[in-house]
Amino acid sequence: MSSTASVRVAANTFLDPDQGSCLVDHSGGFGALTFEGNHYSSSAVPGSWFCEAGSHISLAQWRTVSGETTADDQVPAFIDPGRNIASYAGTLGLASSIEGFVAAARLQSRYTWDPQLTAMAVNDYIRAGYATTAPPALSIDDTGTSEGDSGTKALTFDVHLAP
Repeated sequence: MSSTASVRVAANTFLDPDQGSCLVDHSGGFGALTFEGNHYSSSAVPGSWFCEAGSHISLAQWRTVSGETTADDQVPAFIDPGRNIASYAGTLGLASSIEGFVAAARLQSRYTWDPQLTAMAVNDYIRAGYATTAPPALSIDDTGTSEGDSGTKALTFDVHLAP
């Protein structure tokens, strides 16, 4: 990295539910590297979540050496982190299994292409399960008018999205 480049690592969630590895393995200076507002959680012993210059360090030590005073060990509540290829296949009306998805995907041709049977669609579905809030609901309750029965009338209304 050149001395003029800078990298900001912010508002991420670093999770290691079962491998016990370093969440961040860093060596060198932090001059061009900024960490802020990240969430960390690991199955590793709490004093070894981070590796700094070849040594295991705790979250408190990470805050000191990295300058990331806003780092925390709070895992956000994800909408549906258990999503996988099998559950995606079920949403398409296929057998809820990897085999069901693969069988349907293998039937594709340039004449019967279905973008729902691509890696991009699967990845989007799984990624959406890691959202921390549901998309806002949109509802429009009444679009009727009482301005008369003839002609075309333009309706206008305001849409407010609520979390």
